[in-house]
Amino acid sequence: MATDRGEGTTMTSKGSWGGKAAIAAAALALGAPAARAAEGFKTADGWGVSFDGFVNAFAVDQFGSAAPANTAVDPLMSGASDQNSFRLRTGLLPGLFAFNAEAPEVDGLKVKSRVGFYPQINNSGNREQFGAQVDLREAFVTVDGAFGQVLAGRALNLFQGENILTDMTLFGVGTQGPVAGGGTTAGRIGYGYVYTSFGAQMRYTTPDLSGFKLAVALGDPNDIGGATAADTATELRSPDMEAELSWTGKAGGVGVHAWLSGIYQEAWFVATARGVVAEGGAAGVEATAGGLDLLASGFYGKGIGTFFMLDYDALDATGQARTSQGYLLQAAYTVGTTKLGVSYGQNSKDETAADATVRSTAAEIDTRRSVTVGVYHDLTKFLKLVAEYTRAQTTWFGGASQDANVFALGGFFLW
Repeated sequence: MATDRGEGTTMTSKGSWGGKAAIAAAALALGAPAARAAEGFKTADGWGVSFDGFVNAFAVDQFGSAAPANTAVDPLMSGASDQNSFRLRTGLLPGLFAFNAEAPEVDGLKVKSRVGFYPQINNSGNREQFGAQVDLREAFVTVDGAFGQVLAGRALNLFQGENILTDMTLFGVGTQGPVAGGGTTAGRIGYGYVYTSFGAQMRYTTPDLSGFKLAVALGDPNDIGGATAADTATELRSPDMEAELSWTGKAGGVGVHAWLSGIYQEAWFVATARGVVAEGGAAGVEATAGGLDLLASGFYGKGIGTFFMLDYDALDATGQARTSQGYLLQAAYTVGTTKLGVSYGQNSKDETAADATVRSTAAEIDTRRSVTVGVYHDLTKFLKLVAEYTRAQTTWFGGASQDANVFALGGFFLW
């Protein structure tokens, strides 16, 4: 395969800002190589190579109240401090540099691969931290044909994948999380959905059937976790199982995208051989008409946690699965190249018997909620400016609360 612009190759350059945003989101969501990547070439014998990516930076100013006494720590807030802090950092998305390769089509089979590196610009409060974090989030191959698509490798997981990809703060900051932390901001992770994350999987997706698609995946299983190692089930005998049914089409002139997704996984405690089950469902619908875009999505599950999937608060101190739920409501209107948006979301969990026994000294989190107002302006086809304000609040069982105000200004360059 040719690796330069030599004889027999054709250079390509495609896409507008909206197209590039869609490409980036599609690459994260569906695991499909960015076929409309910004730059690439194709050889005379059918091999293709392309690359795509983006860089973003945000100035973020946050202030709020300190954590109340006698409560469990909220890892998405900033502990006992009043959170007065200024950061210069990446937003909910890190940066991206991705490589895509495509083989010549043979007998109707289209084979593609993608490897995506996701760097971040900020240290975690330490000037001498050499090198910001780089995530290898994508490394997969797809085979497409009349039968649909088979994917094998590392890609965004199915369950609640659409919930995060339809969130307007995906290309912003949203909630910041711990103000001194490295990595990305939280966006609405913990405030409307649970972060599905990226994982190793084998996935089958049907062809488009009058707008319907069904995807099913077997994934590398995960520990089902509590706040400590003792609360966590780590013996993994069976795969993670996820599925998503989606429909995209029009209803009376209104564009509609709707989805249902689910997860089921088991894990066992090594010391006792007791098993626990994590299971849940998620759904959403997005409707567009003219410049108006309306979205509602939500989830319900047991043993899945409230911010990182299957982790941290999925189980209580006795290893019992907690029930959690959440939703996101969003409205946006686009005028020319400027989108104005407002969204509200919250996640909550039910108090278990073990949680109730420590309410007076280490109350568990009841609900996280936030509202975001944002302006997203396409200055050029490749440069987007973003301004957001987010108000976030955590409440604990028993009524104590903590809040944060987040102001963010920055943008993206995409190619």
